[in-house]
Amino acid sequence: MTLMPARLLPCRWLLVGLILLSLCVASPLAARYSVETLTGDLEHPWSLVFLTDGQMLVTERAGRLLRLSADGQTRQQIRGIPDSAVRAQGGLMEVALDPDWADNGWIYLTQAVETDTGYATRLLRGRLDGNDWADSEVLFTAHTAHRRPVHYGA
Repeated sequence: MTLMPARLLPCRWLLVGLILLSLCVASPLAARYSVETLTGDLEHPWSLVFLTDGQMLVTERAGRLLRLSADGQTRQQIRGIPDSAVRAQGGLMEVALDPDWADNGWIYLTQAVETDTGYATRLLRGRLDGNDWADSEVLFTAHTAHRRPVHYGA
């Protein structure tokens, strides 16, 4: 068995990626999709969810949660989002709706936070009251805090 020199491994993975990309582009599925820009000027958008009426909630790493209209033309910042540690890879990260969101209104966020022992990932939930974050509660803060603001894994 012949082993590939370590310096060639990145080239090998690049080649595999290019082959997979070409298969996707040449796929009949690619013809069914189009890209449409709904809004611009977002500062490091991280995650988004669609609400039942077509509106979207978008997180920006800088600590903002935005509500966008279905056409992307109107944007409102949700007030009262707890502060995130916005450093390096950290900030406000994921947004997800509760499976029973239509009935209970719970929205889940992950964020980077600074604790006494360093930086950690936090999971919290809350509800929207107009453009305000309400009923906020921390569900979990990772115990593996580290001194560098990187690799949060949300």
